[in-house]
Amino acid sequence: MTIPDIQKLLTEKKFLFVFAIIVSFIVIFHRLGEMPLAGDDCYYSGVAREMARTGDYLTPRNAFGPDFHTSKPPVLYWLNAFSGKIFGFNAFAMKLPSAILCFLCVLAVLFFADRYFNYYTAFFSALILTFTQQYLYHARSAVTDGPFAVFFSLTLIFFWMARSEKKNIYFYLMGFCAGLAVMTRQIPGLFVFAVIILAILLLKEFKILLNPHFYFGLMLAVAVIAPWHIIMYLKYKKAFLDQYLSVALMTGIKGYPATYSGNPSLNPWYAYFEILVSNYWPWLPFLIIGIYKWIKSFSSIDIESRKKIIFVLLWAFVPFLMFQAAKVKQYHYIVPLYVPFALISAAAFEGFKFNIKIKSAFWLIIITTLLSVSYLFYPIIPKTLDSREYLKNMQFLEEAKRIDGDIIALNKWFSYYNNFLWFYADKRLVKNTPEEIVDKIKSQNKYNFVMSKEMFKKMHPLFLNKPLNIIKETEETVLFSVN
Repeated sequence: MTIPDIQKLLTEKKFLFVFAIIVSFIVIFHRLGEMPLAGDDCYYSGVAREMARTGDYLTPRNAFGPDFHTSKPPVLYWLNAFSGKIFGFNAFAMKLPSAILCFLCVLAVLFFADRYFNYYTAFFSALILTFTQQYLYHARSAVTDGPFAVFFSLTLIFFWMARSEKKNIYFYLMGFCAGLAVMTRQIPGLFVFAVIILAILLLKEFKILLNPHFYFGLMLAVAVIAPWHIIMYLKYKKAFLDQYLSVALMTGIKGYPATYSGNPSLNPWYAYFEILVSNYWPWLPFLIIGIYKWIKSFSSIDIESRKKIIFVLLWAFVPFLMFQAAKVKQYHYIVPLYVPFALISAAAFEGFKFNIKIKSAFWLIIITTLLSVSYLFYPIIPKTLDSREYLKNMQFLEEAKRIDGDIIALNKWFSYYNNFLWFYADKRLVKNTPEEIVDKIKSQNKYNFVMSKEMFKKMHPLFLNKPLNIIKETEETVLFSVN
């Protein structure tokens, strides 16, 4: 193939789109189930398996009873329960729904950017989003952040399509996806309505407020959200409100309540800036350049182009400010922002001359091709990106399965070990304080324990005069019994 042939190929929309789709598919799905699930993944997957076992697909269950302490509605549980019933309750099946949704989101970005910007912006956006570290990590996880980012983004894409295409069906799709966003992450799903309201006001799109289908779309969102919440309240009343709603509100206003966590995740005010500076590479310079170019171009572009830019900036920074205002700042909360960030970052390439844009596309294709081929033959991403939290603990899994009776864990490490053993060994642990463990060790009864190696060494003097059976020891954990 000659250089002119290559240059011609790089100008063909079909080639660029097919390439971006293939690369995204490989990167998101390859060796998806190779690494064990992480802690939160195990918890959510355990709830999904419990739903499938009991046939009760409404009530999240953990520790032998209803559990709403994570404040998460059931959409992820339903997706994982469905996947588990087809493929079995394993790491691959539990990660698959998130992977499918996040891959579809890449396609949605490709379509959206092509339709409302141009196909080069679409091509760059799709690859930027695919190779955004946090987005990719959550696309290959079994937690709520990936699906939430997808439903959040689709809500705004359909809103813009309804506004631009003058087709009312998109208002209904907007409402449906907004409902799914709330049913995936609860209160943060409502942030999407702040973007929509501000877009209507700032862009002076007041005709939308006169369109009954816009309100019917909002009513559809309520129809998706309300039934489960009403059923859970009627069934569990105050217990549901205290765990489900109060925890979420207090998390945002005061930080995790003391009854919820002994170690509140009160990250500093600059936490989100820190994660962007440390993780959003190599795209961070392009994000900054893209914002600068868009703002600089305001005076020289037509009104419709200006409105598109304002809409995408609202999409990115209204949720950012709302997450920033919350007391608790968890790094994974901002995953939905990476979708508009990809569009903004791709805009940085728009200022390039045509031949430089072609060269950028060429080198991006070369690099991503090499990466994709290497991913197919070597477990690069599972070893570098996927969680390795429980990899070493898989070594004592078979021994844990064979233990009769309860396994006791310190309250500090309870969630860590309970999530893992509940999903992988079908064992629910018993939480004890250090004092309670000391009492059990001094008693004449037999007890099984799982403990970090560090804590085991600290408590070892208590075992000196007791029959101690080390069931399994790994680099970081000791599984043992005391008679």
